[in-house]
Amino acid sequence: MLQAGSSRPWPEILEEMTGSKKLDAAAMLEYFMPLSDWLDKTLEAENIVPGWYSKVDDFFPDNDDDSGANSIGQPTSLILAAIFVLVLRFFN
Repeated sequence: MLQAGSSRPWPEILEEMTGSKKLDAAAMLEYFMPLSDWLDKTLEAENIVPGWYSKVDDFFPDNDDDSGANSIGQPTSLILAAIFVLVLRFFN
């Protein structure tokens, strides 16, 4: 696909490779459906309402653990995964 460079329109090359000129995220949505389900359940169980008016404390509660482990690793992954799923849903 990259070999053609700018010599031909990308929809033409896409059609050659996939059989369609239309981009479709259905396979990605299907692949990430277990993650989406997990996110929905986790957000509901933790009473987290994602949105513009959420507070940082909603996602990063106080952590009294002194083990030295990275306490923001899991919530950061949760937020990034939620953003990814929302973007996929928006563009499908």
